[in-house]
Amino acid sequence: MNRSHLELTWTQHGGDGKEPRGFWDFVVDGHSLFDIFQAAGFDVISSIGWVNISEQKAAIGRLQLIEPADLPNNRRSLYVCHICGDLGCGAVSVRVEQDGLSINWSSFGFENNLSDDLGCLDLDRLRHVGPFVFDSDHYETVMLEALEVIHGREPRA
Repeated sequence: MNRSHLELTWTQHGGDGKEPRGFWDFVVDGHSLFDIFQAAGFDVISSIGWVNISEQKAAIGRLQLIEPADLPNNRRSLYVCHICGDLGCGAVSVRVEQDGLSINWSSFGFENNLSDDLGCLDLDRLRHVGPFVFDSDHYETVMLEALEVIHGREPRA
């Protein structure tokens, strides 16, 4: 099975009357997920790089499967409201699973945490995204680099 390549890229969102916000964008196989989600009509950004450090660490921990999911049905927020980061405003979520030496991102959707049922989950508009399968060692390296960045250290080359 072909593995996807994951990296983080510093990105700026804003202008056109919006407050500029810098954040770390997930780039998969050379494609910005921020750009993909914007094109689908979702005004969301990752929470890495701009929310408080404890939430950034929790977000990374959720993607590492260390922290529990923050949405129903074991779904994890990937991109959140660009203004406040609140899941109630809506978030792009993903199912993250480990399968041996692979980490899988699948079932991308847009949802909020205002309800425990699936009525608040829209899988239709992002059905064209993923699934992505990452080598677990490379994936862990990217997540550790993200932790280094939020603590003010330069990521390893």
